[in-house]
Amino acid sequence: KLGDNSWSTPQPHPLTLENPVHGIVFVNDNKAYFHKEGSQPDTTDISFSEKVNGLWSEHKEVTAVNSKYREDDVYVNPSDDKMFFWSTRPDIFAKKNIYYSERINDEWQAPVLMPEPINSNEDDMHPFLFGNTLYFSSSRDDGKLRIYRSTLLSGDIATGIWSQPEIIVESNFAVGEPTLPADGSKLYFLQIFNSGTGKYNADLMYAEKK
Repeated sequence: KLGDNSWSTPQPHPLTLENPVHGIVFVNDNKAYFHKEGSQPDTTDISFSEKVNGLWSEHKEVTAVNSKYREDDVYVNPSDDKMFFWSTRPDIFAKKNIYYSERINDEWQAPVLMPEPINSNEDDMHPFLFGNTLYFSSSRDDGKLRIYRSTLLSGDIATGIWSQPEIIVESNFAVGEPTLPADGSKLYFLQIFNSGTGKYNADLMYAEKK
């Protein structure tokens, strides 16, 4: 971001692998998490890379949270001890579900399925934790992807009571991948446009908090 509030021309980040890197999130200047294509069709794995002496290291898989299914769109908090992602692994809810893992004694724990009302029997994806509020995308109402938020009312993240999710952003088509800066002043997201000819295009957009 430049001094006049405009943005510079995008440049490739030096964290580039042989396989495509998706959904990258930086917990600090020297550590990044992301998902990449797995060894089998329609599988993805969560990995991380650290910058050492100015260079990004070879990526390492977070094996504790990966499965033979898809693990996508990882979010890790700035303290590097809370992780959310969505997965296609079978569970008590149908379709895509949001999972949570904690890092204890420098080790990520086996992921836990988030409870209702975070998960539903529709697609629940793109988690982003801001304080005690979880922003995420879901197709729960009528099959169209919208951005919701829910706040932890009591208990811990994995087993506590969450407020009924409320719609924050919706459009004629799909919206998803909510992201907030540290001060919570904006909500960045993707909006997907349909050309009417079967082609889709996603644009980066934002809404400001008033």
